[in-house]
Amino acid sequence: MSDSAPKISIGIIMDGNRRWATVHGLPTLVGHEKGSEKIREVALWAIEEQISYLYLYAFSTENWNRTEVEVGYLMILFERAFKERMKDIEELGVRICIVGERERFSEKLQTLMSDIEERSKENTALTIVFCLSYGG
Repeated sequence: MSDSAPKISIGIIMDGNRRWATVHGLPTLVGHEKGSEKIREVALWAIEEQISYLYLYAFSTENWNRTEVEVGYLMILFERAFKERMKDIEELGVRICIVGERERFSEKLQTLMSDIEERSKENTALTIVFCLSYGG
C-alpha cells in the first residue's frame, strides 16, 4: 500500500459466536472456533480493499466473567491462533498489534503476543489490531 493512499480503518466486534453455534445446534465453544477461523478470510478481504487498519474486538474485560470453562477455552484458542494461524496472516504481509490489559493474560500468552508483534512489525499490507481485555 502506498504511503499516499488514504488510511482506512474498520473495526469488527467479534460477537455472536455462541448464538451462531446455538442456531446450528453446536456447542457454544465451536462457535468461538468458527469465529477465529474467519480472521484469515477477513484479512484477505481487507488487503484486497486496501484497508489500512483492521481492529478486531475479540475479548472485552466483561468476557472475563464468563464460565471458567469458556474463558479457559478462549485462552487456548488465542494461544493456538497466535502460534499457528497468525503465521499464515504474517505471510500475507500483515502487521499484528495487540492492545488491552495484557497483564491479565498468562505469561505464556503475553510472550506470544509480544513475539508476533515483533515478527510482523515491518509488514505493511494491513495492520490488524487485536483488542483483548478491553473496556469502554
